[in-house]
Amino acid sequence: MSHHSPRRTLAALTCTLCLAAIGLTACSSPSESAPAPSSEAPSAAPAPTLEVTTSPTPVAPISPSAPADNSDDAEPAIAWKHTDTQHKAGESAHFDQPTSVMNIRTATHDGYDRIVVDISNTPQLGWFASLSTEAFTAGKGEAVDVPGSRVLTVSFSPVSWLKSAPGAITDTATGDAVGPAIQGYVYTPPFEAQADLFIGIEGNEYRVFQLDNPTRLVVDVKHP
Repeated sequence: MSHHSPRRTLAALTCTLCLAAIGLTACSSPSESAPAPSSEAPSAAPAPTLEVTTSPTPVAPISPSAPADNSDDAEPAIAWKHTDTQHKAGESAHFDQPTSVMNIRTATHDGYDRIVVDISNTPQLGWFASLSTEAFTAGKGEAVDVPGSRVLTVSFSPVSWLKSAPGAITDTATGDAVGPAIQGYVYTPPFEAQADLFIGIEGNEYRVFQLDNPTRLVVDVKHP
């Protein structure tokens, strides 16, 4: 039976510890250590380019507003009459605003004479025209003295009789000869929304029509 000395035992233990330390150092060798993280962030992939194609939105043309028809000289395509004529007032005729006779103008043209009655407000007028040899006022039936061999009576409505627009003709008005056809006229104020225009004429052909913007009643009498 062999016995080991304490010194030899201590030497063996010391050798064992040294070998263990060398093994640990070898395991933590820098060649086998994990690579240090890079301080530079990875570059991002470029974003895809989105191409958008737009079509121009069509713009509707702007229609200019119709200008006011201020011409009294144009000759309409309306047949001449030599008998009674009637035109009924439109549904738009109303008395929300005063409808009054503002002015009466006359002119002579190539082949005919003309009377233009300016009307306030914008109603669709109605009228009745007739040829005779005498004239009488509405309501009272008084005789009206009109020059000329014949009388063209134009009764038109609606014309306000309870109130009038500022500057309106509210009394009887007369006019002198215009040309070969129109020898003069007499205008009488409205009676129950109807006003009368008595025109003394030579000849027997006429036409009555309305112009708008602004509202005008036009009476033409053909030269004899």
